[in-house]
Amino acid sequence: MRAAGEEAVALRAFRMACAALAAEAQVAWQGPDRRIAVQLVESERHNLRAALTRPPLDTADALTALDTAVSLWFRWAVCGRRREGRVHLGRLLRHCGDDTAVRARALWLAGWLAAQDRAHRTAESLLDRAAHAAARHADADTLARVAHARGVLALCRADTGTAVAWLRRAAEHAYQDTWYGPGPAYSQVLLAIALAASGAAGTPVPVPVPGPVPVSVPGPVPGPWGMAAAVPLNLTPAPAVPLAPQNETRSGPLPGPRCGRGLS
Repeated sequence: MRAAGEEAVALRAFRMACAALAAEAQVAWQGPDRRIAVQLVESERHNLRAALTRPPLDTADALTALDTAVSLWFRWAVCGRRREGRVHLGRLLRHCGDDTAVRARALWLAGWLAAQDRAHRTAESLLDRAAHAAARHADADTLARVAHARGVLALCRADTGTAVAWLRRAAEHAYQDTWYGPGPAYSQVLLAIALAASGAAGTPVPVPVPGPVPVSVPGPVPGPWGMAAAVPLNLTPAPAVPLAPQNETRSGPLPGPRCGRGLS
């Protein structure tokens, strides 16, 4: 293919196919059986890793790879792959210097993962950049997700008052693009935790919370409480809030609707 001058065309098509696959997986994650999403990503993990790590051909190709990384947010944030996700996002963000909506979402995701890892200064910097980029694109969904991540950061610092303010803002937002990132149900879970921990003195209750479930573990994939459990808190946990299936299509830099397989 290189000799025939078709290598670049094939690589671009491969990256586009992996972006569509990742988008399909994130739609499946919002469906009734999240094991479908986990199994799909696991079965294609080598192709997805190649799409994320192979040097981009140009800015457009790098943007496709960055969109793939954002679509796999649930793998990084919930399924025990935070470090891998942060590495991919950091590398691809350096390739995608242009101001785009997808870059704003990637900055939010990188900041959210950093907040979960208690990398406070890094998280604050990334979330500030994400908020400014999202505001420039009038992306209210990403701004709400930045608020959720700031709430996570405040909870990690046991600042329940600040956490309540940010998480309430995220929980009350009506999302237009529901496929990626934590929705209101996740914010409501953490908001309930923060409110329960804010007693008369506002002192958190030191109760350990279980960590995230590794992607390789068989059995049911956690619901909204599974997302909250990925945050290393010392607060009293609250009951899970069921996540309703979504029916919208996802927007992004790739043409056509983002539809799931077997989700009717």
